[in-house]
Formats: sequence, C-alpha cells, structure tokens
Amino acid sequence: MKKVIIVTGASSGIGKATALQLLKEGHSVYGAARRVENMNELVSAGGNAVAVDVTNHDQVHAEIQEPEDEIRSRKKGLADTAGQETVER
Repeated sequence: MKKVIIVTGASSGIGKATALQLLKEGHSVYGAARRVENMNELVSAGGNAVAVDVTNHDQVHAEIQEPEDEIRSRKKGLADTAGQETVER
C-alpha cells in the first residue's frame, strides 16, 4: 500500500534523495524544508513542497495540516480473516 510520507530536509542532500526515491515508488510525498525554493525538482516529480522550519514548533503544526488531512481522508479497512469459532453453551 502506498503511503503519505513527510520528509524533512527535502531541499537538499539525503532528504531530497529520499523524497525523490519515495515519489518514484509511488508514495504521496510532502517535502518539508526552510528553503522551499530549492524543491522545484520534488514538485516537478509530483511531490508537495512545504516551507517549514522544523525548529519552530508552532510553524510545524500550522504547515503540516495538508498532509494530516490527506492521511485522515484515506480509506481504511480491516479484513478479519483469522479463523475463529463461536461456541454457545
């Protein structure tokens, strides 16, 4: 199942490479970084750029609303296929 993934530090280095690889695998990716102008490649690949300074707690909560909404909107289900027997006494 494909996932909604938030990658911090997605404007360069390991964060950027990770975000791009996850997009190639078909996941929904939100790249979070202070330098959103450096995330054009992420956006071009189908990702979402979120301008956020992860050291600012209030900003993180304000800016991460969209991926939280996407996570909540995904359909979830349970296939209870474990064998069980009901015994009446």
